[in-house]
This record gives sequence, structure tokens and C-alpha cells, in this order.
Amino acid sequence: VRAAAANDDACQLLERVFHCLRSWLRHGGGHIPAATFAASPLLTACFEALRSDRLFDAAGDCIVAALRCYYRADRDMAVVRVIVPGIMGCREQLNMAVRNQDDDQARGLVRVFAEMGESYMDLLVGPDDIGQHQVIQMLVGGLSYPEPEVATITRQFWMRLARALLPRAWSGRAPLL
Repeated sequence: VRAAAANDDACQLLERVFHCLRSWLRHGGGHIPAATFAASPLLTACFEALRSDRLFDAAGDCIVAALRCYYRADRDMAVVRVIVPGIMGCREQLNMAVRNQDDDQARGLVRVFAEMGESYMDLLVGPDDIGQHQVIQMLVGGLSYPEPEVATITRQFWMRLARALLPRAWSGRAPLL
């Protein structure tokens, strides 16, 4: 991916590959078993491509499409085990985007973190420690971003989190958060 990002033709080709992957995920990617998709080098290439300005949007779109396609942790754990560490590996990149007030990077990364939180809400509010606090911290950082559009990306996540936590609070089952 790094070599492709430096070469115009290779970069264009990789961008087309990511667009095809996104389309495939949106329109039937769930037919491929999670273990097969998790083992694909295309999935890990998406995380590498997030570090390229030219491939950032296409890679982010693929990751969001993968989260929407493989959203059931009980069924799709093979993908969860690849995608969650991949996204969490972008924490410093998001922190730097916030520090530098890079609206495009912040918007894209906050979108990926929010989508991960929404997709794997059951894991976030579950009893096992999977780094929930780190995800919440990243999304709080999105809320504090000076560009209002970035903060609004997290709105759906916060509403889903409240809906997931309220029944647990009423039943006396305390979530790990």
C-alpha cells in the first residue's frame, strides 16, 4: 500500500480496488464467511491505506462497509478480531488530526470509530473488558472537535449507547463502562 500511494497509476488502481471492495461489501459481502474475509489481505490493506492522504477516503469507506456487513460479534468474531485492533491502531492518527485540526482526517476517523461503536455495541456494553474506555475516549474527542459536523457524526452512537445502557441500569446489571 505504501509503495502504491507513491505511484499515481498504482494509487489509482488501489483506489478502484477499494471502491470495488466497498461495493461488494454493501451488496452481498455477508455471503463470504467472516473467517475468509478476515484472512483477506484487502482488509488489512484498508488500515494501511488510512495513512495515505490519497487513499484515506476509499479505505475509510471500505472499513465502514465492512463494519456494516460484519456487525454481529457472535457470528463474525473472526472479522471483529482483525477490524477492532486495526481501528484502535488509528487512535494516534485521530489524536494528531484533532491537534492539527485536520477536518477531513478527523471526520473520516471519527466516522470509523463511531461506526465500530455502533456495530459492536453488544461488546462495548458487555461484561468483558475489551478496551471500551478507549473507544469512548476517542468518541468524546470527536464531540469536542471544533468543527460541528465532526461532532454530529457521533450522535447515533451516543443514542444507541444510551438505549443499550438503560435496560442494564434498570435491571441492576452494571455494564463495564
